[in-house]
Amino acid sequence: MNKFIHHPAAMWVMLGMIILTHLPFMSEPPRSIHVWRQSITLSMARNLSEEGMNILEPRVDRRMDTEGITGSQFLSYEYILATLYKLFGENENYSRWLSLFFYLLIAAGMYHLLLQLNLKPGIALCGAWLMAFSPELFYHGINAIPDILALATSVWGLYFFFQWQQQTIQTKWLVLSLACISISGLTKLQYLATGVPIAVLFIRGMIRREYTRGMILTAFYTGFMGILSCLAWYLYAHSLIQASGLKDIGIVFQPETDWKRGMQILTRNLISDLPELLLGYVGLLGFGMGIWVAFRRKLYRHTLFLPVLIWVLVLIAYHLIELRQMGVHQYYMLPYLPLLFLIVAIGMRSIAPARPWIIALLLLLSSMLAFNRIVPARWVDGQEGILLSFYKPETRRQLENLVPHTTRVITGPDKSGCINFYFTHKKGFCFEQTGEAFSLTWNGMTLIDDAIARGARVAYLTSPDEFNDPRWIPYISKELFRNEEVWVFELPPAGKNY
Repeated sequence: MNKFIHHPAAMWVMLGMIILTHLPFMSEPPRSIHVWRQSITLSMARNLSEEGMNILEPRVDRRMDTEGITGSQFLSYEYILATLYKLFGENENYSRWLSLFFYLLIAAGMYHLLLQLNLKPGIALCGAWLMAFSPELFYHGINAIPDILALATSVWGLYFFFQWQQQTIQTKWLVLSLACISISGLTKLQYLATGVPIAVLFIRGMIRREYTRGMILTAFYTGFMGILSCLAWYLYAHSLIQASGLKDIGIVFQPETDWKRGMQILTRNLISDLPELLLGYVGLLGFGMGIWVAFRRKLYRHTLFLPVLIWVLVLIAYHLIELRQMGVHQYYMLPYLPLLFLIVAIGMRSIAPARPWIIALLLLLSSMLAFNRIVPARWVDGQEGILLSFYKPETRRQLENLVPHTTRVITGPDKSGCINFYFTHKKGFCFEQTGEAFSLTWNGMTLIDDAIARGARVAYLTSPDEFNDPRWIPYISKELFRNEEVWVFELPPAGKNY
C-alpha cells in the first residue's frame, strides 16, 4: 500500500475515480443549485455559435429589442464551447465533458504543484485527491461555469512558476505561469489573487538579486501585459453594460452593507461552507492538522510563509468585498482551494507516518463523502431545480419548436432572467415576479404593453398564478401550448387597445 500511494501511477487512479464518479451525470441538462449560472454560460456559448464568433460581443438572451450585446467576464470558456458547437453541432452535453477536462487538469495540476513544493508523491496525492473531492468542486467540476477553467489555469500558473524557480534559465516557464494567471483573471477577475504569492516571491528574489536583467524585464513585461489585459477587458465590459443597459452579468463588487446580515453570512461560511462544501470532512481533518503543524514546527520561518500570508490577506479582503455574494454563491470561494489544500497536504504529512492504509482509507472516505453530499441533494429526481417541462427532452423540444428561435417573446416569472430563455431557446423580454407583467414601466406603459410595442410576439408563462390572472385574457391571440407548468400563446399586434 505504501508503494502504491507513493507511485506516480496513483495520480491516474485519482483521475480515473473522478471520471468514474461523474459518468452517470454527463448527459444531464443544466440543473440544481446555480442552474442560472449554468444556463447563462450555455446561452452565451450558443449565441456565439449562432450569431457570429466575435468574442468581443458577449450576447445575452434577455435582450428585449436589442442585439443583446453587453459586458461580461471574458468569454474564454464560452468560446471554446462555441467552437465545439461549430465543429460537431450543438449539444449541451459537450459542456460537461469540457468542464470535466478542466476538472482533471485541476487535480493533476495540484498534484504536480505539491510535488514541485518538495512534498513526497504520497503527500502530493493526498492534497490533490482531497481537493478533487472537495464537495463544491465535485459538483461544479462538470457544470458549465467559467470558474472551472479559471481554477485550472490558476493552479497550473502556480506550478509553472515554481518550475521556473528551479530552472530559472528556462524563461518559458515564467511566461507560461504569467500567461495562465492572466487567463484566469480574464475569465474571472478574482483568480488574479493567485498571482499574489508569485509577485511576492519574485519581488523578494529581485531584492536578493537572484535574477538577471533579462528575467526581470520578461517578468515585468508579461505580468504588466496580463494585468493590463484584465483591466482593459473589464473596463470594456463595463462600457458595454452602460451602452446596452443589460445587466445580466454582474461584474461589480457587492459588499454587504447590513452588518448583521454580514455576520450571518460569515458565520455560515466558517461553520458550514468551509468544512462541509470546500474542505470536506476528511479535508477538514488535514486542514486542522496543517494549522497545528505550522505552529508546532514554526513554519513562519519557511520561505513560503510571507507569500502565503499575503495571499491569505488578499483572499480575506476579496471575501469581504464580495460578502453579499458569499451568502448564496459558494462557488465564488473556489479560488481558495489551492491555498486550503496546500495546508491540508501539510497536515496529511503528519498523519502519513502512521500507517499507509489509513491514508488510503481516508482518501476513499473523502470520495464517498463527496458523492454522498452532492448526489442526493443535487443529482437525483426531485432536485432538478428547473421545471419538469424543461427537464424532460420531449416537452423541452416541443417548447423550443413552437415558434422560430428568432421570435421575440416575453417570459416569466423568472428571477434569473435566463433560465426560461435558455430552455425554450428564445430571446426577448422577461419579468421576474408574479404579476409584474402588468406593472408600469418608466414610459407609463405596462411591461407587457411595452414589450408588445417593442416586438414581443409570443408569451411563455411559467407559473400557475399567472395562468389564473384574468388580466392575461385580452392578450391571448392564439394558444399554442399549455400544461400544468407552461402556457404559451401568441400576443396580439402592437397598437391594439386592451
